[in-house]
Amino acid sequence: MEQHAIEIGGELIRFQLRRSQRKTMGISVSPDQAVLVSAPDKADFADIESRVRKKAGWILDKQAEFSTRSVEATPRQFKPGETFLHLGQQYRLRVDPDRVGVVREGSRIIVGAIQPNEADRIRNRLVRWYMKEARQHLPAALERCLPVFRKEVERKPKLLIRPIKMRWGSYISATHTLILNRSLVQVSPPLIDYVVAHELAHVGYGDHGPAFTANLTEKMPDWRTRKRALEKLGLELFDAPILR
Repeated sequence: MEQHAIEIGGELIRFQLRRSQRKTMGISVSPDQAVLVSAPDKADFADIESRVRKKAGWILDKQAEFSTRSVEATPRQFKPGETFLHLGQQYRLRVDPDRVGVVREGSRIIVGAIQPNEADRIRNRLVRWYMKEARQHLPAALERCLPVFRKEVERKPKLLIRPIKMRWGSYISATHTLILNRSLVQVSPPLIDYVVAHELAHVGYGDHGPAFTANLTEKMPDWRTRKRALEKLGLELFDAPILR
């Protein structure tokens, strides 16, 4: 098999090219993040390269997903002493039957009116608390990012905050809706802003092609650094999605 590499938007994609008597072209990403391009014997390399460029966003997403899956996170026990993130800061879980509600106090997140051995109930209360916090903090990220995209985004999109298993965010052009994962409230504001900027860049570009990358780079020159930081944090986050 032939070995090739293509630079796309500052990202280097290495791939193996296997030619055969097949009639169509296919691209796959294995769990070790290796990229295999299967192409007809007579396919021009220019066409193969064009196909890889068009699929670059999908390839990078799959590699990031497998990179995250390759390390097993320790399952949450929802016991006192475990650490949880909120806006990029670590807090230790405390359970206090004599308190009411869930509060962030000093270096702790305190879950009240419950016993320390009730893991399921502790988890449920944390889920509700994180959603409440997300509804408070994520709209602010949209307000921070909108001015940079004022030429592309003529009106503010509708914002929905949801638990999303596979993505950090999504932009739906048909309804001009921005959907953000509630788990984002655990990471620092610069990383939240990266996700918002990424989705706002989709207002003008539906895929992850060179034009999209150039636009995002213009608006947020250090987006790759933020993206890598978010990917590294994924395993530490409670209720996090599989990373893109």
